[in-house]
Amino acid sequence: MEYAMKLLPIFLTLVLAGGCTSTSKQTSEQETRVETAQTTQGSRSVESEKVQQSAKTDKKTAKADVKPTKGAKTEAAIRAELEATGRNLVGQAARTLRPSKSEKNVKKVGNAWVASYLEVDIATVSTQMHVGSASGRYVGTVVYHEKVYECRGASKQAALSALCNHTHNRSINEMIYYDGKIWHM
Repeated sequence: MEYAMKLLPIFLTLVLAGGCTSTSKQTSEQETRVETAQTTQGSRSVESEKVQQSAKTDKKTAKADVKPTKGAKTEAAIRAELEATGRNLVGQAARTLRPSKSEKNVKKVGNAWVASYLEVDIATVSTQMHVGSASGRYVGTVVYHEKVYECRGASKQAALSALCNHTHNRSINEMIYYDGKIWHM
């Protein structure tokens, strides 16, 4: 395998220079080309990099040239819409989540009072898109964390005014679907 990898740049140089023939006999000109190819290590790597780079750009342009039918969106556009919709949904959850910092839930646990509330961690939003059963249909998941805070005190008022501590996170998974036009909850 190592031997083949060493010969690959030489072979590429010969092919690019037009020195590869179908006969088994080599002329002195071809032998000179082989020796030149062996001594110019830098040019081989540059030429092989150019070949690899042109192959990469050909693949990129081939993908970019594929256009959807009239009125249809590309998968990348649908994925971008999912990301935007997911962020909007999590933002809405952050605004409407209860119990909140201003409206804590207070309950008595043993002899102490515990006030608790939730907070959405917007930095943890992630989305995933899966192909649905029908053409042009997708299922998306929006994942984020809710932080749970607790404040403890000897009385109800003490618990409400006490400093709250972050106790744990809850992972929330929301499923939404794409009907071919927009994302729905």
